[in-house]
Amino acid sequence: MKGRRIYVLESPTFTLNNDSVLTFDLYRRSAAISLQVFFVATQWKKFKWLAIDNIALNYGIPCREGFVKKPT
Repeated sequence: MKGRRIYVLESPTFTLNNDSVLTFDLYRRSAAISLQVFFVATQWKKFKWLAIDNIALNYGIPCREGFVKKPT
């Protein structure tokens, strides 16, 4: 990977007790950076399952605050 820079963004640790929608804002600093998104699941062996599906990239459309459902 000579000549390429890799940027790693890491979220704070969190736990979800229910199925949830996770939304991330991703952006590019310039047209020269290629976007690769990786999901790292650290405890899948403990629970014996992992479900990451329905992944979509909305190019140029930021996440809307009203889209995120807050717990009641």
